[in-house]
Amino acid sequence: MPNDLQGYITCNNWTDVVKLNKPFLLPWYNLATNRSPIQKGVFKVAVENKDLKSVIWFRKNADNSLSREGYDFYNWSRDISDHRNMFWLKDGKRWWEVDEEITHEELEEWKVKVDCPWDETTFATAIYYGRLDVAKWLYKNQCPFGIRLEYWVDVGVQPILEWLFEINFPFTRITIFEAVENGNYDLVSRLILFGVELESWLLTKAMYGQHREIVKLLLDNNCPIDDVEINSSVFQTNNLDFIQFLFDSGIPLGENPLEFASTCDLEILNWVYSKTPILTIETFQDYVGWGTLENMQWLKEKNCPWDSSAYWSTDLDKIKWLIDNNCPIDASVIANIVKRDNENVFTALQFMLSNDFPIDETAYCNAMAIEGTRILDLLYRYSPKLTVNVFKEAVLSDELEKVVWCVEHNCPFDESVYDGIGESTDSLAIKKYLSEIHSNIR
Repeated sequence: MPNDLQGYITCNNWTDVVKLNKPFLLPWYNLATNRSPIQKGVFKVAVENKDLKSVIWFRKNADNSLSREGYDFYNWSRDISDHRNMFWLKDGKRWWEVDEEITHEELEEWKVKVDCPWDETTFATAIYYGRLDVAKWLYKNQCPFGIRLEYWVDVGVQPILEWLFEINFPFTRITIFEAVENGNYDLVSRLILFGVELESWLLTKAMYGQHREIVKLLLDNNCPIDDVEINSSVFQTNNLDFIQFLFDSGIPLGENPLEFASTCDLEILNWVYSKTPILTIETFQDYVGWGTLENMQWLKEKNCPWDSSAYWSTDLDKIKWLIDNNCPIDASVIANIVKRDNENVFTALQFMLSNDFPIDETAYCNAMAIEGTRILDLLYRYSPKLTVNVFKEAVLSDELEKVVWCVEHNCPFDESVYDGIGESTDSLAIKKYLSEIHSNIR
């Protein structure tokens, strides 16, 4: 027994042993403790110590479940949890760190010595760093390659791209998507010649990036055009010169392009209106939701039709503008606002109700789907008119709190309310509660 073994006598667990940074103690501790279970966390300590020998020993001696569980040390080593090949090789390198310095001879040496696992990330990283020699060695030794490589092809160097084409690498839509997004005209052109299928969303991506040459390249090669995708992407550029370029290149504006231009500058709205002067109720709804007050005013001046459905935003400035400009109001406004799921709903409702917006039973019914009774209380303060249908919705919500609220506020009740009671624990509690107070309600 080595003299250095004196240190491990005070160790309480495997982690304590690893902290000694003396890998040769591990097999002795294993025997001395009658192969005590290896706890989760030892990999982390070994990695932090850059103790390759301990990592290797644990990989060989821990049971399979712990070995897999041990991969969580990836998080500590580089905040990446999805790589299965991040075991230390030499001087802090891992398989996925095939950088400028490591050679394929080193890789071969460590693959044999460590039996280190690898996956498609290994191959992808060689591409990322432009390591053609390493990539060829990995390919020869059947290292897998896949989708991750395609995400990184676009940042690789030309010799590697040429080699990938030589070996008939199965490029897919992912590669050309990345190339279009990054504005890599040469690679997009090469992939088109290689036969990669063109899809309509490639045009959308090229438009987002305002890559004019790639847009023309895709159009010249009969890339499909989807009117909805086009409209939703054309106007997000908010660039009149680019939008005119697209129009001149044959990109259709669609049947109702102004509906998609709610966030654009006025000069763009005027230009589009000169080409397609179509305005609808839906157009006004979109501008209330996503546009500016200035753009809403522009629509009003163009006599864009509207109705009470325009009141779907919880933005107080927009609500005030609609009221000041005499936008029609009916009971559907409050009923629809109640369903909006954002933090401004309550404030918006307070403002609308204080301005005499009408309430009907639909608003109460919709409020039954909202957590708590805060909105119900607000509605009741302005219009204490409840119906049997409101009670039915309370029962259907499966929340005893809502049913109690109905009872306390004298909501009308009849036998049909029982039809909505199910068999869940909450439903049975509601049924029991109603049975106890049924006579009082009637």
